[in-house]
Formats: sequence, structure tokens, C-alpha cells
Amino acid sequence: MIDSVSRRAFLGSGLCLAGAAASAALPRPESRPVPPVDLAGETPSRFARWRADAAIRPVLPDDNEKRAVARAYDQSFSRVYVRDDGRLAMLVIAHGDTETGMLAIHRPATCYTAQGFTVSPGASVALPAPYQALRPERLFAARGERQEPILTWMTIADRQSGFGLAQNLATLSATWRGVPAEGFLVRASTLGADSAPNYALLGQFLADLLAASSPDLRRRLGG
Repeated sequence: MIDSVSRRAFLGSGLCLAGAAASAALPRPESRPVPPVDLAGETPSRFARWRADAAIRPVLPDDNEKRAVARAYDQSFSRVYVRDDGRLAMLVIAHGDTETGMLAIHRPATCYTAQGFTVSPGASVALPAPYQALRPERLFAARGERQEPILTWMTIADRQSGFGLAQNLATLSATWRGVPAEGFLVRASTLGADSAPNYALLGQFLADLLAASSPDLRRRLGG
């Protein structure tokens, strides 16, 4: 069970979604329009052992970060979930598409580092079955006494993609195939040590989330 002090500390991660990466402005086949998505409305608020807790509100980003988020994404949201045993998981999902002229989904480690965290990367891990083909990146962020295990991935055009160069290549590939090159960033984190049980908790949380999502949202988030 996490006490109230830990709950407050947990919220410091906020959206942490600022960043920039330009999409290619090259002649390309006409792509299909990006289907609409309502991230906050379509993401289930209660599933398996988890329920959203509206009383635990994420800390809002400052004005500079709000402007950066508005430039980078057409949608982003965060939500805190509580498991029936009191464990917490914070979910962040962001969406961008090339129709707006920019697809900017950046590596979460960059954001944590900018906030003064030391970020240690780990090997990618598979989600529980039947989503074992999806392999989130494992990160561990620490600042003072606060420790935050993280699982994160991104998809572009319904396919899991890496960050950086891999992200740009996936965007170009989708563009040249005439596929809507929308991107989703998914990130889940909790409080605790850099330990297998904490990453297992996050992996199960994400698998439960995908299972409870509509087929369309599940495909777009998980590829």
C-alpha cells in the first residue's frame, strides 16, 4: 500500500511530453486521412483490478511545457490508476499525425533527464500473453529518494517503432505507402525499486489495458 506522501511524489512526472522532431516535407503519395481518436474518452477508466482515481490529479506542466506539448501533439492525456491492493500506475498517452505538419513524439528518457532525474535504460521486455510481440522499452528514473520504473513504447502507422532514427524511418515508410503516419506514445510508470516485480506490475497493467480497449484502439496503440 502506498502512503499519501508517496502518492504526491508519484504525480511529479506529469505529462512530460515536450520535444521536437520534424516530419519529412517531401513529395509523397496521397495518404488516407487519420481516423479521429478521443484518447481520454476511449481509454477505459476501469478494467481488471484497476480503476482510475480522479482524486489523484497529475501535476500540470508549466506554461513553457504546455506550449511545447501543444506544438508537438494534437492530443495527450495522463491518468492515475489504483489497483485493488493500493498499488498505483500512471498512464500517459500522446498522439500526433503528419496531417498537422509535425509528428513529434520524443524519447521519454530525455524528459526525465531534463527534470533532474538520472535515467538508466534496460533491455526491452515482452508484455504478458497474448501481447508478447509488443516489447516496451524499460527505463528507471531516480532523483533523490524518488524512484520510478517505467515501461514505454511508440507505434507509427499501427507498427511498433523505436525512437530517433527508427521513428523517422517508420514515418517515411508510412508516408510513402500512403498510410496515415499517426504516432502514439504510451508510457506507464509506478513508484518503487528497479526490480522485476515492479516491471511485471507495469507489464500486467498495460496488458490489461489493451485487453479492455476497443479493437480499433488496441490496434492503434499496440500495432
